[in-house]
Formats: sequence, C-alpha cells, structure tokens
Amino acid sequence: MQSREKAFREKANLLHNNVNIATYTYYIFIFLYKIRNFIWIQESRTLLSPLCLSGQGLSVPCIVSELAIKQHEFYCHHNRQFLVLNIITMEVVHELIYLLDRYSVRHIDVITNPRTAPDKKESRYHDYYAGTREGRWADDAEAAVAFGMEPESKNWQRFKNEVKKRIANSLLFIEGDEQSMSEYNRMQTMATQQWAVAMTCWLRGAKKTYLEFAYKALDIAQKYEIIEQAMIITLHLKHSFVSDFTMRKEYERLNKLSNIYFDAFVQEQKAKDAYEVLLLPLLNKKGKRKEASILALELFENLKKASPNNNFIYFNQLLTEIHMYASLLNHNWKEALYVIEEGKKFIQQKPFFKQGFYLTLSLQEIVCNIMIKNYKIIEPKIQEILKLIPEGTYNWFKTNELQVVNSLYSQNYREAWDTYKLVTKHKLYNINVTPLDKETWRLFYAYLVLLIRQGKLELSPREKGDAEKFRINSWLNDVSTLSLDKQGANIPVLIFHTVFLFVEDRYDEYVNRMEALRKYKQRNLDPENEHYRTDCFIRLLDLFAENHSPKVLLQEAAPLLKGLYSVSTDLLDSSFELEVLPYEHLWEWLLEVYETRRAGKK
Repeated sequence: MQSREKAFREKANLLHNNVNIATYTYYIFIFLYKIRNFIWIQESRTLLSPLCLSGQGLSVPCIVSELAIKQHEFYCHHNRQFLVLNIITMEVVHELIYLLDRYSVRHIDVITNPRTAPDKKESRYHDYYAGTREGRWADDAEAAVAFGMEPESKNWQRFKNEVKKRIANSLLFIEGDEQSMSEYNRMQTMATQQWAVAMTCWLRGAKKTYLEFAYKALDIAQKYEIIEQAMIITLHLKHSFVSDFTMRKEYERLNKLSNIYFDAFVQEQKAKDAYEVLLLPLLNKKGKRKEASILALELFENLKKASPNNNFIYFNQLLTEIHMYASLLNHNWKEALYVIEEGKKFIQQKPFFKQGFYLTLSLQEIVCNIMIKNYKIIEPKIQEILKLIPEGTYNWFKTNELQVVNSLYSQNYREAWDTYKLVTKHKLYNINVTPLDKETWRLFYAYLVLLIRQGKLELSPREKGDAEKFRINSWLNDVSTLSLDKQGANIPVLIFHTVFLFVEDRYDEYVNRMEALRKYKQRNLDPENEHYRTDCFIRLLDLFAENHSPKVLLQEAAPLLKGLYSVSTDLLDSSFELEVLPYEHLWEWLLEVYETRRAGKK
C-alpha cells in the first residue's frame, strides 16, 4: 500500500504543474480503482485459500459463481466511496462522441413502427413483416401479388432482401425486457450487446469506453454463469492490461478468473460432445434405446468423475439430462423422476432462474408420469409450465401437445378435443408450429374423429357434422411426411389407417391393409426391441382379419395382450412407437366394435 500512496502523491503533485483537471481526476480514479481491486482481491484470496491448501489449485470451477456474487455484493457496498466514477462516465460519453465524430455513421435501416414511418415505402416493409408474422398469405407468390409484384421478378427479390436486412439490423436494438424472453435469455442478450459495443470501441481505439462496457458484460456473464462469454471477456481484458504496470493486480485477478473459466469451458465442451454422442444415433434412427441407456450411464459417470467440483449451470444441465436419459431410455420412469427432482433442486440453489433447463426437466417429468399413469398430478404441472411460457411460442404448442396426450391416455376425450381446438385455431399456429408437428396434430384429430363417430366423445351437432366430412384419403395426403418414413415414424399413420377401415366396416379394404401391414412389419420392425408393442398390436389386429369366433379370438389374443401389458409405451421418440391412444385402449375399443357388429348380424 505504501507504493500505491507514493504513486498517488506523485500524481497529485502534477496538479501544481498546470496539469488539467480531467487528467487529475483520471489519476484519482486510477488510485481509487486500485484500492478497490486490492480489497476485492484480498477477499477473493480468502475465499480461494482453502482450495490452494487442499492442492486443488485455482482451476476448480465451483468457486466462480460464489466469487461473482461476492464481487457484486462488494461493488454495491463500496459504491458510495467511488462517486468520482461519475466524472469518468462523462469522459466515456465524450470519448463516444469523439469516436462517432471521427468515423462516418451510416444510416441504419430497421423495421419501424408504421405510425412513425417517414414514407409509404417504409410502411410497406412493415406491412410485409407484420403480414408474414400473422400468416396473411398462403405462400410467397400470394404475398408478391398483394404488393403488386411478380413472384419471380427482381423487384420482389430486392424487396424481400431489403426487409431481411432491416429485420437483421433491428435485432441489434431489441430491448432486454420483453415478455417473450426468460430472465436468463434477456441477460445473455444484454451481455452480448454490451460486449459487442466493447469490442467495437476497442477496435476503434476508445479504451475507456471499452473497459466500461467490457466490465458490464463480464458482471452479467459471471452472475448468470455464461461461461464461454466470461472466458472470452476475461482473456481479452487481461491482455489489454498486460503492458500496463499500474494495473498489475487487476491483470493477476483476471488471469486467475480466465484460467477458471477456461477449465470450465473445456468441461462444458466435453459434456456437449457426450450429449451429441448419445443422442445423434437415436435422432438418425440408427441407435437402439437399450444400448443408448447403457452408454448414457457410462458418459454420466465419466463426466462426473472428471469434473466433480463443477457447479456451473450449463455443465450440470447437460450432466443431468444425460443421467436422465440413462433412465428414460431404459423405461425406468421412477428413477428418471428422481434424477429430475434432483435437477430441480440444483436449479433452485442458483441466484438466478434458467428457464430452459427447468422446462426440459418439467416436460420429461410429465412424460414419466404419463408412463406410470399418474394422470391426475399432470394437469397442475402442465399449467405451471404454461404460466412460464408466452402463449403462441413453440414451447407453448409442444406443452399443449403433451396436454392432449395426457387427456387421451387418461380417456378425458373432451379435454383433448378442447385443447386441439385451442391450438389449431391459434393465430400463431401456422407460424410457430413446424410442418412435422402439424402432422402430429392431424394425427390427434383423426383419432378424435373416430371417437366422435363411435359416440365416445359428445359434441355439438355442428362439430359432429365436421367430423362426418373426414375422408381417409385426403387425411393421408395431409400426413405425407410421417407416411413416407419407413423406420418408425409412419407406424401411427399405418395403425390408424387400418383401425379406421375396421371401425368403418370396410372389411375388404381392411384385409388388404392387414396384408400390407404384415409385410411392413417383417421388413422394417424390430419385434425383439424397439417395436415389441407394435408387433404385438399388429398381430392382435390380424386376429380380426382371420374372422375368428369371439371365443377363439379371445384365446388367441390372451398371450399377445400379456406381452403388450408387460412393456410400457414410450412417448420419448416418435421415430419408434408413438401411440396416440395406448394399444390397450385401442384393443378394448375395437373389441367393443367387433362384438357389437357380430351381435347386430345375429
């Protein structure tokens, strides 16, 4: 401290040598800044010393979140002592003004509010943006005509490119407080914006402004454990101080932090790689779930062993999801629920809330409870999720998809119908629901139509009339993507087509479909593993085609039903077996149709 005081006296003497007041103020700031960092580093050392004594070194990542919190508390506590910073802030403003004066500022075209648009041309850009968002036009050609242009013309392409440029520019000015973003994503966006300004200032030579915005971005990155950004900022900041002997202490502090964040970043990348190794084969339909379950457990144990002290949010999110899949892929629903509960406890320990992590766990929690038939506890969990998600977003639609599944599985068909109508009539349905997900909703509708026709779902006369207009061939054209998949995603389409023909008493067509279904089963399904339940159910459907007597049919069905009940359904991956209605329920329903039909013929 004596050397610092001596340095300060030397700087203060400059005032008597006609040095201007701005320079004098700057030196006061540097001195106070150094005192502040000296106190902060001392507090950091106190926190770090037990780790140093244990031989674990400074690369242990679990301490950084605590460091960030202590740093934030320290700055708040000592803020009154550094009112001189306001003077430096003015210097930063002046520096920014001079920076803009030195370099030409180009005109920035953005999507503006139509009420503030300077001319009609500007309003047209906004009209196209708003119309596309609201789904006013069926396709690009219809939109072009609406604006008086030919769809293939250069004018139309230039118009769309201009809108695209303006939207891209507008993204840079999005506020961080809109309701459509979670707190974590808002702060991540803010940190990214602050760091972008900092780097621009650095490249343009405005170092004071660079430091102000860089430290703002770092504070956010530390508090919210945005590891990659914290690593990049600390590395860049420390390099900016490497030749400044007056900032040696700050350099050392940043060097320690950058080492910690670098280690944590490497661990995150390893966890990401493990996650991809686990899921990519399943997404490419080349992996088997039982084998993947074993791999998931092995990956989890290796990551946990290699990084036992990593307490950062994203690493532990990946770790928890891998551990969760080890149970889910093995149909161990109760064990998966335990992992999910532990993950939620971890989230609650943090001073911030990472909504994406929580939603992932909550959605899988719903799946597990559907699988073990805890239908009653699912509804409040779904409502909790829907309160967190802005209406009309992608995740809102996916959550309602699970709502329909839960309603169908619990045989609450009216609730399933109401949810279906709510979703498909939503103004953002055509915007935020992918084409493949729309086919899933059409699949729900098809089963609901059968329920209506069979009197299991009571609706108004008008709604019943709409259901009577259902045509199987038109519907098959509307689920073309699912229908063309030969590795499992088309299973629910094939099953429904066959069931529909049977329920509608189109017996000859039903027999022909069963022949095609048998060939499909032999060529594409794995009855010993992923497709065991589907194999059992197709063989049950085949019993109706053989025209057995009721007694013989039930005898033949008994061992197949036993096999069906021995393995639970799986909602995790529609590329294998997506049962819109559980096969057990479908069988009971078809048996009712069969018995009623035979009784009528007598």
